[in-house]
Amino acid sequence: MSHVQLGQRVKALLRRSRWEQSRKEANIYNLYLDIAWFGVVNGTVLNFLPVFAVRLGASDLLVGAITAGPALISIFWLILAGWIITRQRRQMPIMVWTFLASRLTFLLMALVPWFFVAHRDVALVALAVLRTFPEGLAGVAFTAMIADAVPEERLAGVISVRNALIGITSTLTVALSGQLLDRIGFPFNYQLIFFVGFLAALISLHYVSHIQVLDRPEVGHVSLLGPGVPVAVRWQELVRPLIATREFRQFLVAAFVFHWGLFMAIPLFPIYWVRELRATDGWIGLLSMAFNATTVIICLNLSGAIRRWGSRRLLALSAIGVCTYPVLTGLSRSVPPLLAVSVIGAVFAAVMGVTLLNRLLEVCPAEGRPSYVALYSAIMNVAIFAGPLAGSALAGTLGLPAVFFLAGAIRALGGVLFYVL
Repeated sequence: MSHVQLGQRVKALLRRSRWEQSRKEANIYNLYLDIAWFGVVNGTVLNFLPVFAVRLGASDLLVGAITAGPALISIFWLILAGWIITRQRRQMPIMVWTFLASRLTFLLMALVPWFFVAHRDVALVALAVLRTFPEGLAGVAFTAMIADAVPEERLAGVISVRNALIGITSTLTVALSGQLLDRIGFPFNYQLIFFVGFLAALISLHYVSHIQVLDRPEVGHVSLLGPGVPVAVRWQELVRPLIATREFRQFLVAAFVFHWGLFMAIPLFPIYWVRELRATDGWIGLLSMAFNATTVIICLNLSGAIRRWGSRRLLALSAIGVCTYPVLTGLSRSVPPLLAVSVIGAVFAAVMGVTLLNRLLEVCPAEGRPSYVALYSAIMNVAIFAGPLAGSALAGTLGLPAVFFLAGAIRALGGVLFYVL
């Protein structure tokens, strides 16, 4: 090779390196603006959806279906969604279009009072549940895409800042939305904040659509959906290659145990605050603000600790630390101590939220990452669906404090498994 050719190749490599760096910096910028605007969605549509359903006359069963329905569907749908995404060389188009389909439901929810005289509550909940299908595809693609869009050494820092940004914009939006709901008559007040949420979702999607990632390698076609293939065989063929990876399989076990302890207690906290401790709405709002503010502060100062200690160690320690929240809550006999409990719980929860996603992306092989993410999400949805049911059933016989102690022990066990496995 001549000196001229060598020089041209070096220049080409330098240009490509500068372009890669510039592209990933732009991706980080778009990821920050995406989540900041999605915080507005979180503080309007997602936060007030159950309340809107109640205002429209929804029964307890229908309100429960807003959470339980998507979790139940996700158990079966996400594995197939991951298989679909993995076989797309260009994953951004399918992600953007499915995100758009999911977020269009926010507009339809706002229009429900105008288009339905009877069964408005059923129509609203049906939209919330049906949204699971496009959201599942888009969510799997998005989680897998982050690892390709951001330099590996900056991934933990980007996730930390994103968590902080959504905490800030969600908290501010919830406060403003509450004021609007009090000052404007029903149902126009809810329609207004849902329309604002829809517009914020479109702006968020605008920034997502500007993220650039390289196309994935061609994946060989596997016919699992053709006639004559038993359903059990289809699912075995989808799942078997994923659980063959030892590190990922062990991570799944630890994560499932931890999420079971996490979600079996979550629906019981408001019941304990109101019925046992007689907490006022003002105190409940203050507890929420303390938790959110602490989470934001920790997330903004977490990247250095992750570089020093590593995701695996911090995930294990924070997962064990999260057990303090239900245990200390169960020991509290009045509301004021819960302020300190919220701050302590938020410290560990913030670390856990960042390191869990970072560790998930570490244990998922780059080849076929969407399928691994989908299997993880599907199995965690088993805990999200069944954990609260188990917690509620146990609370009726053992009492709320006992369930909090049990949930804390299971969370701690999950943390130990994160480290040992």
